[in-house]
Amino acid sequence: GIGLYVLLDKILQYKQLFQIGCMAVVGIPILVGLLPNYSRLNMRHYYFTEEYVTNLFTLAEPNSIIFANWDPFYFPLNYYQYVEGKRPDILALDQQLLRRSWYLQWLEDHYPDLYHSLSTPIQEFLTAVAPFENGEAFDANFIQQKYIGMINAIIEYGMQHQRAIYFTYVPTPDIAPRYRRDPQFIAYRLKKPEEELDDISPNLFSFNSFVNKKAPLDRMAEVFQNYYGKLFLERATQLESAQRWEEALELYNASLKFFPNAPPVRHRIKEKIAILQKLQN
Repeated sequence: GIGLYVLLDKILQYKQLFQIGCMAVVGIPILVGLLPNYSRLNMRHYYFTEEYVTNLFTLAEPNSIIFANWDPFYFPLNYYQYVEGKRPDILALDQQLLRRSWYLQWLEDHYPDLYHSLSTPIQEFLTAVAPFENGEAFDANFIQQKYIGMINAIIEYGMQHQRAIYFTYVPTPDIAPRYRRDPQFIAYRLKKPEEELDDISPNLFSFNSFVNKKAPLDRMAEVFQNYYGKLFLERATQLESAQRWEEALELYNASLKFFPNAPPVRHRIKEKIAILQKLQN
Protein backbone atom coordinates (compact mmCIF):
# COMPACT_ATOMS: atom_id res chain seq x y z
CA GLY A 1 0.00 0.00 0.00
CA ILE A 2 2.82 2.42 0.93
CA GLY A 3 4.68 1.56 -2.28
CA LEU A 4 1.63 2.33 -4.39
CA TYR A 5 1.16 5.65 -2.59
CA VAL A 6 4.79 6.64 -3.23
CA LEU A 7 4.46 5.66 -6.88
CA LEU A 8 1.32 7.76 -7.35
CA ASP A 9 2.98 10.71 -5.60
CA LYS A 10 5.95 10.51 -7.95
CA ILE A 11 3.66 10.31 -10.97
CA LEU A 12 1.80 13.45 -9.84
CA GLN A 13 5.10 15.28 -9.29
CA TYR A 14 6.31 14.35 -12.77
CA LYS A 15 2.95 15.39 -14.21
CA GLN A 16 3.25 18.82 -12.59
CA LEU A 17 6.80 19.21 -13.86
CA PHE A 18 5.66 18.15 -17.32
CA GLN A 19 2.88 20.77 -17.28
CA ILE A 20 5.29 23.47 -16.15
CA GLY A 21 7.71 22.45 -18.88
CA CYS A 22 4.99 22.61 -21.52
CA MET A 23 3.95 26.07 -20.33
CA ALA A 24 7.56 27.22 -20.55
CA VAL A 25 7.99 25.78 -24.04
CA VAL A 26 4.86 27.60 -25.21
CA GLY A 27 5.22 30.79 -23.16
CA ILE A 28 8.89 31.67 -23.64
CA PRO A 29 8.67 32.09 -27.44
CA ILE A 30 5.58 34.28 -26.96
CA LEU A 31 7.42 36.51 -24.49
CA VAL A 32 10.46 36.65 -26.74
CA GLY A 33 8.20 37.83 -29.56
CA LEU A 34 6.31 40.35 -27.44
CA LEU A 35 9.18 42.10 -25.68
CA PRO A 36 10.78 43.69 -28.78
CA ASN A 37 7.36 45.05 -29.80
CA TYR A 38 6.36 46.34 -26.37
CA SER A 39 7.69 49.84 -26.84
CA ARG A 40 6.10 50.05 -30.27
CA LEU A 41 2.70 48.84 -29.07
CA ASN A 42 2.69 50.49 -25.63
CA MET A 43 -0.15 53.05 -25.64
CA ARG A 44 0.77 54.72 -22.34
CA HIS A 45 1.94 57.90 -24.09
CA TYR A 46 -0.77 57.85 -26.76
CA TYR A 47 -2.46 61.23 -26.27
CA PHE A 48 -2.57 62.45 -29.86
CA THR A 49 -6.32 63.02 -30.01
CA GLU A 50 -6.50 64.75 -26.65
CA GLU A 51 -3.59 67.01 -27.53
CA TYR A 52 -5.09 67.87 -30.92
CA VAL A 53 -8.39 68.92 -29.35
CA THR A 54 -6.73 70.79 -26.49
CA ASN A 55 -4.59 72.73 -28.96
CA LEU A 56 -7.59 73.59 -31.10
CA PHE A 57 -9.65 74.70 -28.10
CA THR A 58 -6.72 76.82 -26.92
CA LEU A 59 -6.47 78.53 -30.30
CA ALA A 60 -10.19 79.04 -30.92
CA GLU A 61 -11.66 82.33 -29.76
CA PRO A 62 -15.05 82.34 -27.98
CA ASN A 63 -17.97 81.42 -30.28
CA SER A 64 -15.65 80.30 -33.06
CA ILE A 65 -16.74 78.25 -36.05
CA ILE A 66 -14.41 75.36 -36.91
CA PHE A 67 -14.60 73.48 -40.20
CA ALA A 68 -13.20 69.96 -40.53
CA ASN A 69 -13.53 67.60 -43.49
CA TRP A 70 -12.32 64.25 -42.19
CA ASP A 71 -13.49 62.04 -39.33
CA PRO A 72 -10.20 62.05 -37.34
CA PHE A 73 -10.29 65.86 -37.29
CA TYR A 74 -14.01 66.14 -36.54
CA PHE A 75 -15.22 63.32 -34.29
CA PRO A 76 -12.79 64.13 -31.44
CA LEU A 77 -14.35 67.60 -31.27
CA ASN A 78 -17.80 66.01 -30.97
CA TYR A 79 -16.62 63.81 -28.11
CA TYR A 80 -15.06 66.59 -26.06
CA GLN A 81 -17.99 68.94 -26.67
CA TYR A 82 -20.95 66.61 -26.21
CA VAL A 83 -19.52 64.00 -23.82
CA GLU A 84 -16.95 65.98 -21.83
CA GLY A 85 -18.96 69.22 -22.05
CA LYS A 86 -15.96 71.31 -23.09
CA ARG A 87 -16.18 74.47 -25.23
CA PRO A 88 -19.92 74.36 -25.98
CA ASP A 89 -19.56 77.86 -27.44
CA ILE A 90 -17.76 76.48 -30.50
CA LEU A 91 -19.65 75.41 -33.61
CA ALA A 92 -17.73 72.53 -35.18
CA LEU A 93 -18.86 71.50 -38.66
CA ASP A 94 -17.86 68.68 -40.98
CA GLN A 95 -17.83 70.06 -44.52
CA GLN A 96 -18.40 66.64 -46.08
CA LEU A 97 -21.40 65.91 -43.85
CA LEU A 98 -22.96 69.23 -44.86
CA ARG A 99 -23.83 67.42 -48.10
CA ARG A 100 -26.40 65.31 -46.23
CA SER A 101 -29.92 66.43 -45.33
CA TRP A 102 -29.83 64.52 -42.01
CA TYR A 103 -26.78 66.52 -40.94
CA LEU A 104 -28.56 69.78 -41.72
CA GLN A 105 -31.44 68.54 -39.57
CA TRP A 106 -28.90 68.02 -36.79
CA LEU A 107 -27.72 71.60 -37.36
CA GLU A 108 -31.28 72.90 -37.01
CA ASP A 109 -31.83 70.87 -33.82
CA HIS A 110 -28.64 72.08 -32.11
CA TYR A 111 -28.16 75.56 -33.60
CA PRO A 112 -31.64 76.82 -34.54
CA ASP A 113 -30.68 80.51 -34.58
CA LEU A 114 -27.92 79.97 -37.12
CA TYR A 115 -30.04 77.56 -39.16
CA HIS A 116 -33.00 79.91 -39.48
CA SER A 117 -30.73 82.87 -40.24
CA LEU A 118 -29.44 80.85 -43.20
CA SER A 119 -32.73 79.23 -44.15
CA THR A 120 -32.65 80.47 -47.76
CA PRO A 121 -29.27 79.00 -48.86
CA ILE A 122 -29.89 75.85 -46.80
CA GLN A 123 -33.31 75.26 -48.34
CA GLU A 124 -31.91 75.91 -51.81
CA PHE A 125 -29.32 73.21 -51.24
CA LEU A 126 -31.86 70.78 -49.76
CA THR A 127 -34.08 71.27 -52.80
CA ALA A 128 -31.12 70.67 -55.13
CA VAL A 129 -29.89 67.53 -53.33
CA ALA A 130 -33.33 65.94 -52.80
CA PRO A 131 -33.42 64.14 -56.20
CA PHE A 132 -29.99 62.62 -55.50
CA GLU A 133 -31.01 61.36 -52.06
CA ASN A 134 -34.28 59.99 -53.47
CA GLY A 135 -32.56 58.06 -56.24
CA GLU A 136 -33.98 60.29 -58.97
CA ALA A 137 -32.32 62.12 -61.86
CA PHE A 138 -30.18 64.98 -60.55
CA ASP A 139 -27.93 67.79 -61.74
CA ALA A 140 -24.53 67.34 -60.04
CA ASN A 141 -23.30 70.80 -61.04
CA PHE A 142 -26.43 72.44 -59.64
CA ILE A 143 -26.06 70.53 -56.36
CA GLN A 144 -22.41 71.57 -56.07
CA GLN A 145 -23.28 75.20 -56.79
CA LYS A 146 -25.88 75.29 -54.01
CA TYR A 147 -23.59 73.34 -51.68
CA ILE A 148 -20.74 75.83 -52.04
CA GLY A 149 -23.21 78.69 -51.76
CA MET A 150 -24.49 77.31 -48.45
CA ILE A 151 -20.97 76.91 -47.03
CA ASN A 152 -20.05 80.45 -48.03
CA ALA A 153 -23.27 81.70 -46.45
CA ILE A 154 -22.25 80.07 -43.15
CA ILE A 155 -18.85 81.74 -43.42
CA GLU A 156 -20.35 85.16 -44.16
CA TYR A 157 -22.75 84.74 -41.25
CA GLY A 158 -19.84 84.03 -38.94
CA MET A 159 -17.72 86.92 -40.17
CA GLN A 160 -20.63 89.36 -39.90
CA HIS A 161 -21.17 88.28 -36.30
CA GLN A 162 -17.46 88.66 -35.44
CA ARG A 163 -17.00 84.92 -34.98
CA ALA A 164 -13.51 83.63 -35.69
CA ILE A 165 -13.56 80.96 -38.41
CA TYR A 166 -10.97 78.19 -38.60
CA PHE A 167 -10.28 75.39 -41.06
CA THR A 168 -8.38 72.21 -40.25
CA TYR A 169 -7.70 71.75 -43.97
CA VAL A 170 -7.16 73.85 -47.07
CA PRO A 171 -10.58 74.40 -48.67
CA THR A 172 -11.11 74.58 -52.42
CA PRO A 173 -10.66 78.04 -54.02
CA ASP A 174 -14.42 78.56 -54.35
CA ILE A 175 -14.84 78.49 -50.57
CA ALA A 176 -14.30 81.83 -48.78
CA PRO A 177 -12.70 83.44 -51.87
CA ARG A 178 -12.94 86.90 -50.28
CA TYR A 179 -10.66 85.97 -47.40
CA ARG A 180 -7.11 84.84 -46.86
CA ARG A 181 -6.07 81.86 -44.76
CA ASP A 182 -3.63 82.53 -41.95
CA PRO A 183 -1.76 79.42 -40.72
CA GLN A 184 -1.88 79.66 -36.93
CA PHE A 185 0.05 76.49 -35.97
CA ILE A 186 -3.11 74.53 -35.11
CA ALA A 187 -5.50 75.53 -37.90
CA TYR A 188 -6.04 78.11 -40.63
CA ARG A 189 -7.95 81.22 -39.63
CA LEU A 190 -9.90 83.25 -42.16
CA LYS A 191 -8.90 86.90 -42.26
CA LYS A 192 -9.86 89.86 -44.40
CA PRO A 193 -7.11 90.74 -46.92
CA GLU A 194 -6.47 94.11 -45.31
CA GLU A 195 -6.09 92.70 -41.79
CA GLU A 196 -2.64 92.44 -40.28
CA LEU A 197 -1.02 89.15 -39.41
CA ASP A 198 -1.93 88.03 -35.88
CA ASP A 199 0.89 87.75 -33.37
CA ILE A 200 0.58 84.25 -31.99
CA SER A 201 3.20 82.08 -30.33
CA PRO A 202 3.59 78.32 -30.83
CA ASN A 203 4.50 78.14 -27.15
CA LEU A 204 0.79 78.37 -26.35
CA PHE A 205 0.37 74.81 -27.58
CA SER A 206 1.70 71.36 -26.80
CA PHE A 207 3.13 69.06 -29.47
CA ASN A 208 4.75 66.61 -27.09
CA SER A 209 2.79 63.59 -28.30
CA PHE A 210 3.81 64.26 -31.88
CA VAL A 211 7.54 64.66 -31.27
CA ASN A 212 8.04 62.47 -28.17
CA LYS A 213 9.79 59.31 -29.31
CA LYS A 214 8.25 57.35 -26.43
CA ALA A 215 4.85 57.57 -28.09
CA PRO A 216 4.16 55.07 -30.90
CA LEU A 217 3.50 56.97 -34.11
CA ASP A 218 0.87 55.05 -36.00
CA ARG A 219 -0.52 56.14 -39.37
CA MET A 220 -2.99 58.68 -37.97
CA ALA A 221 -0.46 60.14 -35.56
CA GLU A 222 1.86 60.70 -38.52
CA VAL A 223 -0.99 62.41 -40.39
CA PHE A 224 -1.33 64.92 -37.55
CA GLN A 225 2.43 65.26 -37.27
CA ASN A 226 2.64 66.24 -40.94
CA TYR A 227 -0.39 68.51 -40.54
CA TYR A 228 1.31 70.51 -37.80
CA GLY A 229 4.58 70.58 -39.71
CA LYS A 230 2.83 72.00 -42.76
CA LEU A 231 1.21 74.74 -40.67
CA PHE A 232 4.57 75.66 -39.15
CA LEU A 233 6.15 75.84 -42.61
CA GLU A 234 3.36 77.97 -44.05
CA ARG A 235 3.53 80.31 -41.08
CA ALA A 236 7.30 80.61 -41.52
CA THR A 237 6.86 81.36 -45.23
CA GLN A 238 4.26 84.00 -44.41
CA LEU A 239 6.61 85.68 -41.95
CA GLU A 240 9.47 85.46 -44.43
CA SER A 241 7.33 87.26 -47.04
CA ALA A 242 6.65 89.97 -44.46
CA GLN A 243 10.44 90.27 -43.97
CA ARG A 244 10.10 89.16 -40.36
CA TRP A 245 13.18 87.04 -40.89
CA GLU A 246 14.13 86.32 -37.29
CA GLU A 247 10.67 84.90 -36.53
CA ALA A 248 10.63 82.98 -39.80
CA LEU A 249 14.03 81.46 -39.04
CA GLU A 250 12.83 80.34 -35.61
CA LEU A 251 9.79 78.61 -37.13
CA TYR A 252 11.75 76.91 -39.90
CA ASN A 253 14.00 75.44 -37.23
CA ALA A 254 11.00 74.43 -35.12
CA SER A 255 9.31 72.73 -38.08
CA LEU A 256 12.13 70.20 -38.45
CA LYS A 257 10.88 68.18 -35.48
CA PHE A 258 7.68 67.32 -37.36
CA PHE A 259 9.55 65.72 -40.27
CA PRO A 260 11.98 63.25 -38.66
CA ASN A 261 11.63 60.72 -41.49
CA ALA A 262 11.27 63.01 -44.50
CA PRO A 263 14.78 63.78 -45.84
CA PRO A 264 13.61 65.78 -48.90
CA VAL A 265 11.45 68.05 -46.73
CA ARG A 266 14.20 68.50 -44.17
CA HIS A 267 16.63 69.37 -46.96
CA ARG A 268 14.35 72.12 -48.30
CA ILE A 269 13.82 73.52 -44.80
CA LYS A 270 17.55 73.62 -44.15
CA GLU A 271 18.06 75.48 -47.43
CA LYS A 272 15.56 78.09 -46.22
CA ILE A 273 17.36 78.33 -42.89
CA ALA A 274 20.70 78.89 -44.62
CA ILE A 275 19.26 81.69 -46.77
CA LEU A 276 17.73 83.50 -43.80
CA GLN A 277 20.91 83.15 -41.77
CA LYS A 278 22.81 84.91 -44.56
CA LEU A 279 20.22 87.70 -44.65
CA GLN A 280 20.68 88.28 -40.93
CA ASN A 281 24.48 88.48 -41.14
